[in-house]
Amino acid sequence: MRVLAAVVTVLCLTVAGCSGTEPAAVSSEPTSSASSASPSATDAPSTATTPTPEPTRTTLTPPPTTPTAEPTASEAATEPPAGAYADDPVGSYRNKQMRWKIHLEADGTFREDFEGFKNFRNGTWKQPRKTRIRLKGRDGVTTRARYDGATLTIRGRVLTRTGGR
Repeated sequence: MRVLAAVVTVLCLTVAGCSGTEPAAVSSEPTSSASSASPSATDAPSTATTPTPEPTRTTLTPPPTTPTAEPTASEAATEPPAGAYADDPVGSYRNKQMRWKIHLEADGTFREDFEGFKNFRNGTWKQPRKTRIRLKGRDGVTTRARYDGATLTIRGRVLTRTGGR
């Protein structure tokens, strides 16, 4: 029975020690009261200290944007007008920054070139609605695209038409 009482006492002390709160410190100094004649150092007004200024915050401004240049005559000649292929998605599309090309063939097949890898992915494509295209790869992955005549948009990435039939 004494062992049980000792274990319970140790556990209680351990839990109390692990609570994260410090017990109140016992001080031998007398506490100051309102009837005390001499003010302590903490009661005196602090006239010698100056407030520290708050640090200034700097805001970063983005660099000014430059307007995009008009396409040159050779670039304008290679890009078809926006309405030229409104209903026929057959052709090649690319995103130059991502080095990504998609070629939609008239027989319902497609091939994808990505970052220099030719025929990275291939399969069949369908156009269930006028503005939607579904690419079903031989890898089993089906990708949905939005078609608007001059561009294909896949997961927020825009591929621009580079050629048609």
